[in-house]
Amino acid sequence: MSNLKKVLALLLVMVMVFSVTACSSDDDSTDADNDNDTTVEIEEEEEEEAGSGLSGTVAISGSTSVEKIATAIADEFMAQNPGVTVTYQGVGSSQGVTDADSKAANI
Repeated sequence: MSNLKKVLALLLVMVMVFSVTACSSDDDSTDADNDNDTTVEIEEEEEEEAGSGLSGTVAISGSTSVEKIATAIADEFMAQNPGVTVTYQGVGSSQGVTDADSKAANI
């Protein structure tokens, strides 16, 4: 049961992080902030061109009810990190916990 709580807490944290990132905007920036925004944009472009340096595979197994969301998050993450492959198998919550516990899935 403790592992189930850990897995669910980790999934909740991931969803919250991605939600906050997706919902943020710079619509309320002032002219003084625009110079800083340009610098940040240039730095972000340079980082994208250089690549994230991340590589490998992450296997996720879990609930069928979040499969569409998890797959969309995985697709976006892979688009931003071309060296990483993320797979999601919607096998059900119980099986997802079993897969994580037996190391058949990373999450």
